[in-house]
Amino acid sequence: MSRLGVRAGLAYAHRRRGTCDHAISACMMGSPPTSIVDSELHVHDLGRLGVIGVSVMPALTSTILNAPRIMITEKGTAVIEGAARERLAA
Repeated sequence: MSRLGVRAGLAYAHRRRGTCDHAISACMMGSPPTSIVDSELHVHDLGRLGVIGVSVMPALTSTILNAPRIMITEKGTAVIEGAARERLAA
């Protein structure tokens, strides 16, 4: 990439910088019709498509999101590993 391209990219990023809210409940976990994903983090009616992130939380916690994020990631990892084991066993 040329220096001009890098400068233009940095200028764009500088203009567009800012903060945003956490996307909590964007893909809320639970039972249909009020949720998007099930307890295994799979999107309802879309087979194996899953969502692993804080967006599955039904509400914003009163603490930082690092611990819940880690827990959701661990859950997602366990789901993926379990599915892989099932496919290998078949």
